[in-house]
Amino acid sequence: MERATPHTLGSVLLTDTRRHPDHMTRGDHVTHYTEFCYHPYNDPSIGFNSAKRRNTSGCCGAGWHDNQDYVMLRDHVTKTRDQVTSRGYSLTTFEERPREGVLKKRGKPVDYDLVLASRAAAAAAAKETTNYCEIGGEHEVERESLVQDEEVMSEEGVESCSEFMQSITASFIRFIFETDSPPFRRVLWFLFWVTCCGYAGSNIKAAFTQYFSYDTASQLSFIQSLRGELTMPAITICNMNKYRKSWLNETKNLAVLKYEMENTWGEDVLADMNMSITDEDHENAKKLLVINLEKDGKHGITDMFYEVVFDEENLLEELEVKGGGNYTDEEKETILKKHFTEINTELGICYTFNADGKKRVKRTGNDFGATFTININQAEYAETQESAGIKVMLHHFKEPPLIKEYGLAIPPGSEAYISTRTLQLNNLREPYFNCTDRKLRTTDYYSVVACTLECHANILDEECQCKQSHMPLDTITNCSLYTHHTCTEKAIKKIHNGSYADRIKDCWCIDACKDTYYEYSLSRAQFPPINAAKNMLKVNNSEYSTISDLRENFIRLHVYFETLAIENVDKVPAYTTMNLLGDVGGNLGLFIGANVATLAELIDYLARRVHSWVR
Repeated sequence: MERATPHTLGSVLLTDTRRHPDHMTRGDHVTHYTEFCYHPYNDPSIGFNSAKRRNTSGCCGAGWHDNQDYVMLRDHVTKTRDQVTSRGYSLTTFEERPREGVLKKRGKPVDYDLVLASRAAAAAAAKETTNYCEIGGEHEVERESLVQDEEVMSEEGVESCSEFMQSITASFIRFIFETDSPPFRRVLWFLFWVTCCGYAGSNIKAAFTQYFSYDTASQLSFIQSLRGELTMPAITICNMNKYRKSWLNETKNLAVLKYEMENTWGEDVLADMNMSITDEDHENAKKLLVINLEKDGKHGITDMFYEVVFDEENLLEELEVKGGGNYTDEEKETILKKHFTEINTELGICYTFNADGKKRVKRTGNDFGATFTININQAEYAETQESAGIKVMLHHFKEPPLIKEYGLAIPPGSEAYISTRTLQLNNLREPYFNCTDRKLRTTDYYSVVACTLECHANILDEECQCKQSHMPLDTITNCSLYTHHTCTEKAIKKIHNGSYADRIKDCWCIDACKDTYYEYSLSRAQFPPINAAKNMLKVNNSEYSTISDLRENFIRLHVYFETLAIENVDKVPAYTTMNLLGDVGGNLGLFIGANVATLAELIDYLARRVHSWVR
């Protein structure tokens, strides 16, 4: 492009029939009067006040000097009509006005010569009419640079912020930027917009706060077993009496009795009974491991289980058939150990039915579960035992039972019915919930109980250099009776009262991500009823001779499923991403009239502005 001779900048007044560019002067008319002004380096900050415009030596000239120049200018502008129209703009009818005509703009007189339709029209007209401007003046510019700037502006169509706000999809923002509207109306719309933005912002903040709180809800569903059967829970049964009286009264076990009495009644009571613990007792206690004492002093499996029935099958029937009811304890023990596993618990030796998880139930109801007739043998209860009966706990067969804390207590003379249902819990992982499925040192099946027992074993190992008999980790030595009495019991109390809270926290015994529970309901009746008791006395060759004896010693326990459906509880986000988007979009749409398209428009506008500035 040829470089033009330096010249005084020309000025063309125009009318924007659509909206105001922010960088142009605004006027009062039925349409919006602005001015288009050429000036050095195309700096929008120059030439927009009336005083400078009236200065012929300033950026904007005072107009054409004679009518002939005006007519020539008009003819040249007319030739550009098609070009301007092809760019998507329109050109209004030219108005010939006397040179001395004055338009009041913000109360100040402004000369004008020509009324055009748009900024692009003004740019095109100015390019064609530059040579008709007055030559002279102090400010000069190179035409080539000026034309390039105007071409970028017109071809890319990057509107000003004011123009953009008047066309954005947000409903009423354009009313704030309508310059032909009365100021009072625009102020009202602005205040309304601020109020809506404040209320919408408050709601959106609350929505984000709720979203990042990561609350969860429970979603319940029922899953019917495809094979129509469920795995029977492991059933752990403990006699509340830890050591048999006859065993404690043996001379070699006198130290055990004294320790038990001191734990139960205290030193003062023991002294009043002239049974204080001597140094010899302490020395003997150091040689006795608690785990061995519990095995020696336990209630035997053959003594406890009088009858066992599973799914309408008497598991001891083969003994009765084989011996006509006459069989040895060894033969009975052999049969019972096929179905029960002996385990150490806080209550001593207990017995777990279905410890391998192989027994399955195909029907519901107490006739198709497991039934146990149990003899607690109160005559063998130690003097230190303060309650009689059994404790029962249902649990997953891979999970150790904390029966002292969670077991159900059933007194003698009761027929207990425990109806259960399987519950599977599926927790969410972080950030919603802190859960784990990690493997433990003693088992690949993670549970809070197993993790807690490992944790307590490690603490006792550090404090007492041994562990309690029911705790896992075979690498740690079992405590002697003396250490159990002088150290581990005190350490366990400290664990329960929170003295080792930091160390327990380091064990990281959090909830499992997937866990199986057995919910249950318990009901009881008297056992045995009078007539049944009479029959039991006839066929029972034991030491019991009265109905009272039977009711003081026998318990019948039924465990069965109330449904074969698995109750599945899934933890789900209480407030999802879609909830957040819905609330944010709803507030923006309801109070501001904005939506995703509005955001896209804003991004597009900013991108075009940046691109135009870079070029």
